[in-house]
Amino acid sequence: METIVRKNERSWAIELISQINQFSSDNDLIIKRAGGESTVSEYRGQSMFPDVILYGDSDLSSILQGWELKMPDVPITDEDFVHDAKRKASALNLNSCVIWNFTHVKLYVYDDNSHDYEVKETWDNDTIRTRNDVQRYKSRWESTLQSVLTSVNEYLISGEVKKRFIGEVLTKTSISNLVNENKYNVANSLRNAANRDTIMSAHIDTWWKDIESEYRGDEEDKFAAYAKSTIVSSLPT
Repeated sequence: METIVRKNERSWAIELISQINQFSSDNDLIIKRAGGESTVSEYRGQSMFPDVILYGDSDLSSILQGWELKMPDVPITDEDFVHDAKRKASALNLNSCVIWNFTHVKLYVYDDNSHDYEVKETWDNDTIRTRNDVQRYKSRWESTLQSVLTSVNEYLISGEVKKRFIGEVLTKTSISNLVNENKYNVANSLRNAANRDTIMSAHIDTWWKDIESEYRGDEEDKFAAYAKSTIVSSLPT
């Protein structure tokens, strides 16, 4: 029997990122690179980072925009879908975001009058209605993608869509939220590493013995406390 390989949502996100990087490189856009969701972005079911982040440099020091991606079976009007995109844009102190489900694309830009992200531009591919259509009509959404990137680039040039440097994001958003988003993933990695490495385990034990009183009432787990300390010390000043 012939093996049938079907791409899942994450596979198509990777494909989209690849297409963005290629188009940006070929056309010398302000958008210099696209990246996928961080591997340490999950905390209690909440994801801090968008599915796709557009960067203004190869060093990933300036964030231009976040995109939320779904397949065509999730309506572009889905409240959770829209809310998630806006929430992440706000968390990263960005004034725009894009939601994409291959059938429709919407660009949202923050409006000072309504104090909310409002639809600025839309794109439609009504021929794409199912997950199978994403592969079948790949050339059509690729064309849409190029149109979206061209428009976003123009908004960046005009200044209507604003970039943020990583330092600004960390300064203007809650550092505590950033730490809490990541500490449990880091703590689990530390715990696994300490189980394999007795020297590292002894180091954390010694550190915890000296500092435990400072974390009383905040962190009872030494690995979570050490993870928090590590994350905070790595943040740019």
